[in-house]
Amino acid sequence: MSHVDAATSEPSVAAPPGNPRFPLLDSLRGLAALSIVGIHLTSYTWAFRHGWPRASLGIGGVGIATFFLMSGFLLYRPFVWARVQGRPRPSLRRYSRARVLRLVPGYWFALTILALWPGLPGHVFGRDSVIYYTFTQDYSTRTLEGGIRPAWTLGTELCFIVFLPFYAWLAARPVLNRTLRRVVVGELSILFVLACGTFVFRSRVTHVYDMRNWPGELFPGSFDWFAVGMALAVVSAVVARRGAPEGGILRLIRHRPGVCYSISFAVLFADVVWTRVNLDSQWATDAFSSAPPHLLYALAAIFASLPAIFGGEGGLSRRLLRLHPLPTIGAISYGIYLWHVPLIQRAEMFVVWHPQYDYLAWPLRVGAAFCAIGAGYLSYRFVERPLLLLKNRRVSSRAPDAAPAASGAS
Repeated sequence: MSHVDAATSEPSVAAPPGNPRFPLLDSLRGLAALSIVGIHLTSYTWAFRHGWPRASLGIGGVGIATFFLMSGFLLYRPFVWARVQGRPRPSLRRYSRARVLRLVPGYWFALTILALWPGLPGHVFGRDSVIYYTFTQDYSTRTLEGGIRPAWTLGTELCFIVFLPFYAWLAARPVLNRTLRRVVVGELSILFVLACGTFVFRSRVTHVYDMRNWPGELFPGSFDWFAVGMALAVVSAVVARRGAPEGGILRLIRHRPGVCYSISFAVLFADVVWTRVNLDSQWATDAFSSAPPHLLYALAAIFASLPAIFGGEGGLSRRLLRLHPLPTIGAISYGIYLWHVPLIQRAEMFVVWHPQYDYLAWPLRVGAAFCAIGAGYLSYRFVERPLLLLKNRRVSSRAPDAAPAASGAS
């Protein structure tokens, strides 16, 4: 058994019943998590405050785009697969339970421990405790920068989780499902229109606020990143249902994955160039405005995900993704994501408070990043994994063996 298979074969990360695993997405998730840690690690240093180094920091946004794309794909594909198979929709109770077990325990654990030490901005244990513990800090500029700063994405993800069953119910209307062709054309059209609505939202409201284009971070401003994952879920399910012959683009993806990854890197390079040219304009370089970086991150995430979604075994790039420890980092990435910023900030503050130890700045930052990886592992091993093992249990003896809406690794 390969490293990637071994890392994704345990029940806590098993695919929903009747649905396939996409193990390379775990490795891609690990890379996305490491990219975000790397960006936050370097953003505190003077060397990355100007010029090309500063422009390169922007590519950390592709990590967030990748996370949202994978959520859209993994959460929605069981719904589409059940529909094209003519089976009942996944159980809403199972779906809800799986999502709660995936998001809540690890976040509550990290929020509580980090608020105790090294401390978090905002009133986590005071007047705003309900806000932080219910993922609603996104909806006020007073609380947005408090608590675990990267956790704003969890509020956005939670909105998508609530939205998805309603969308899946509407998409299951007979008029959209008479043929597989109508499934593809109808759903891609709907998702395209919704994504255009997201663009309009960002272009209309993000200039009104001064706080890092804050509205663009909310669900209406980020839905298009989920939408591209949902679109890939539709195509993936229909291709699997029809048993489409290997030809054209599909054959290229399966047998020449390096082409997809090369395009993804080229898109990221284009983003760095754009950011460097427009470095003095926050709007033009912010991933959550209507500026080009938002679209470029989506394109980079799409091409990076295609070889993992549409299968295939060959190619050096796939072999590299299967190497240990990337799948393991992907499995524990949720904890890494939650823990790394507070710990890196604590290391940075130590240097600020004790400038005589400035020479220790980089060792302390790197040490904090490794501590975050260790904390992510402990969180997964002792908090998240034991509860994730409960996600596929039957709700009742009468409940069908329907899938929750995402694999445990999402």
